[in-house]
Amino acid sequence: MNLLALKLRPLREPCVPVAPDFSNAKALEISFSGSVLRAMMLDHSPATTYEEHIKPKESYDLFNNSQYKHAESEGFDYIQVLMRSNKFRGPLFTGYVAQLHTTILLIKHKPTHSDFSLFNPHDFESAILSTLTAEYGNEILLGRNCYDAPVNWEIVRKLPVPCVTYEVLSGPNRGGWRSKHIAFPIRHEFYVEISFHFEQSAIGKLSEQDKLVNPKPLYELAKNIIDSVSLELSPEAKREFEEARTNNPDAKLSEEIKPLKWTTPEQDAEWEQYCAEVEEQHKSTERIRKAARMEK
Repeated sequence: MNLLALKLRPLREPCVPVAPDFSNAKALEISFSGSVLRAMMLDHSPATTYEEHIKPKESYDLFNNSQYKHAESEGFDYIQVLMRSNKFRGPLFTGYVAQLHTTILLIKHKPTHSDFSLFNPHDFESAILSTLTAEYGNEILLGRNCYDAPVNWEIVRKLPVPCVTYEVLSGPNRGGWRSKHIAFPIRHEFYVEISFHFEQSAIGKLSEQDKLVNPKPLYELAKNIIDSVSLELSPEAKREFEEARTNNPDAKLSEEIKPLKWTTPEQDAEWEQYCAEVEEQHKSTERIRKAARMEK
C-alpha cells in the first residue's frame, strides 16, 4: 500500500475524538512575585503548524509595568504567559478533528474603589463579570447576545483564594464557539485566568458542531488540567489575603450566576420576531414537503 497516495476523508459521521494521553503531562511551575502556580499540562502538539506557541518563563515580576499589554475594550493590562494547543484524532483516515487551545493570562485589574482587593470575593466576582461584559456585551446580532456568559458558574474550593470556573458559549444566532475558564486572584490587583478554547472541525451552530464532533473528550482534558492546578501564596500575598478577609469577613462568592443579559427590550422584541419568522418558514417548508409526498 502506498501510504503517500492515501487522502484524508471528510468527516461525515458523528464521532468521539481520541484525546492525547494525559499521563504524558508534565509539571508546570510559575512564580508570580513569589506566589507559585503549579499545574500538569501536555506539551504543545497542534494539528497544524500555524497554531501559536508561547512558552512560560519561570518567574514574573507583577510590578514590572513594561511587560504588560493593554486590552483596550476590556480595560485591563495583561501578560500572555502561556499558549499551547493539543490535537484530537478522529476515525480512521479522517485526521485530526478537534483541538483544545490552552492560554494562561496574568491580568492586572484597575481598582474600582479605595479598599479594592481581588481577594475580596465581591470584588473578584465583580471583576470577572465586568470583564465579560466588556468583552462580549456589545456583540449583538438579530436582537440577541452572540455569546452567553457566564455559563455553568462554579466555585472551586480547593485553592486558598476565591476561585471560579465558568464557560462562554455562542448563542443560536452565530457559528459555534465554546471556551472554559478558571480564574483566581494572586494579589490585591492581579489575577490569573486559564482559558480553554474548544475547536471542533465542524461548521454550523454549537449544537450542530457537537452532533458531529463530541466535545466530551475536550472537556475531560480541560478538567484534568483544572484539577491539577494548585497555588502557593507568597508571604506578601498572604498578608493581603488576610487583610481582605479581615475587612470583609462575610463576603462570599455567589453559588450560582446565570448568563448576563446585555440586550434592551427593543432588541428582545427583534429576536422574538426573528424566531417567529424562522418558525413560520420551517412550518411552510414542512407543508410543501408533505404536499409533495402526497402527490407521489
